[in-house]
Amino acid sequence: MFITELPGQPVFWCIFCSRCNLCRYLGPISLYGFAFDLAFGTCFASLSAQQNRRRLRNVSAFGESARGNGCQRWFLKGWIARRQHRFNRAVLGFRGRMKMKLQFACRWIMGLVVIPCTVGNVQGGPPRYVGHADAVYAVAFAPDGNMLATGSYDQTVRLWDADSGGQLACLEGHVDQIFRVAFSPDGKRVASSSADGTLRIWDTKTFKSSHVLKNGGGPLLAAAYSPHGDVLASAGFNGTIHLWDPRKGQRIESAAHAQPIYSLAFSPDRESFATGDTHGIIRFWKVATAKPEESVTTDSGVLYQLRYSSDGRWLAAAGSKGILSLWNVRRRELIGRVKAEQSALFTVAVSADELKLATGGRDRTVRLWSVPALQAVGALPGASETVLSVAFSPDSKLIVAGCYDGTIHEWQLPDR
Repeated sequence: MFITELPGQPVFWCIFCSRCNLCRYLGPISLYGFAFDLAFGTCFASLSAQQNRRRLRNVSAFGESARGNGCQRWFLKGWIARRQHRFNRAVLGFRGRMKMKLQFACRWIMGLVVIPCTVGNVQGGPPRYVGHADAVYAVAFAPDGNMLATGSYDQTVRLWDADSGGQLACLEGHVDQIFRVAFSPDGKRVASSSADGTLRIWDTKTFKSSHVLKNGGGPLLAAAYSPHGDVLASAGFNGTIHLWDPRKGQRIESAAHAQPIYSLAFSPDRESFATGDTHGIIRFWKVATAKPEESVTTDSGVLYQLRYSSDGRWLAAAGSKGILSLWNVRRRELIGRVKAEQSALFTVAVSADELKLATGGRDRTVRLWSVPALQAVGALPGASETVLSVAFSPDSKLIVAGCYDGTIHEWQLPDR
C-alpha cells in the first residue's frame, strides 16, 4: 500500500487501486471521513500518519478485496458512494456539494477531449506485448533495441522480444508495485524499483535476480544506471538517495533529501545526476561524493520524470501540473516550457536524434514535441487509458507506451 503524503496535509490510502500516488493531487474534497477522487471515482480513507498500524492494515485488506471481480468492485464502489453522498449532505453543505459536482463535470469533459492529430503515416493498432494484469508504470528498451522491459502494478517485471512482441520472461520477486525499470548500458542486466522498498537487479540471459538492494524504508520511485554501468542510483519516498555498485550489490554512497524524490537521471558525462522532487525542484548532485551542487525551481509541480539529452546539454522535465520544461544544464537556465496537458504529465522520453520529445498523461494520448522550440508536432491516439510511461526505441522508429489499464501500445513512426 502506498502513502501519498504532502506537508501539512493528511495521508490518503486508495482503498480500490492503491496507486493514486501517480494521480494529480488536487487535495481532498472533504477532510473528514472519506474524500472522493473524481478522476477515477475512487474513495480514500483519510488517516493521519500517526494512527495505529492495525487500522491501516484493515484499510489495505479492504482495498485488496475491492480489486476482485467487476461485480464485487462496482458493488463496493456503489456502497461507499451512497454513504459518501449522505456524508457530503451532512458535512459539506450546498456550496461544498456544488464544488464537487463542478470538479467532476470539468474532469469528465477533459477526459473526453482528445485532439485528433497524426504524424505523417503513423502506424498504430491494438495493444501489443499482452500479459500485464494491471497498470504499466515503466517501459524501457534495451540499448540494442531487441528487448523491451516493463514494470507493473501487478508486481512483475516482464521482458519482451521487441520484434515479435512475444514475452521472453516474467520476473517475479517484488511484493508491491513496480515504478521504474532500467537497462544497464551493455543490456545484460535490468534493474527494477518497487513500492516494497527494494531494488532488484535481473540477469537478462538467465532471468534470475542477482541482487536485492534494500532502500531502508519507503517505496523506491526512481532508479537509473550511470552511462558506463558502474553505478546504479535509487531514490524514493523517504528522500534518501543511494548509489550502488551493481556488480557487487554494495552501497557506495548515500545522501538525504528533504522531500520525496520521484525522478532521477544520470548526466552522460558520468560526473553528475539530477533528481526531481514533490516541490518541483530539480537538484544536481556529484556522483563521486553524492553531494548536491545546485538546484533550479520549476513551476511543474511533482516532477514525475527527468530526461537528459545524449550530450548532456539540456534536461527535459515532466510534472503533475501538465507542464513540460526544457533546461540548460550548464547555465541552469530555462530554455522553454509548454502546457503539454490540462492534467498531470507523467512521462517524457527523448528521441535518439534529440529532435523530438514524447509525453504521456491523463488525456490518453502520446504527444510529440519539437526540440528546443517545444512546439506540438503531432499526437498518437489509441491508448485506452492514462499513459503512465513512454519510450522511444534506440533508432527512434518506434514509440511504446504503458497505460493505466495494463495495456502496452506501440506506434511506428515514419522515416524522416
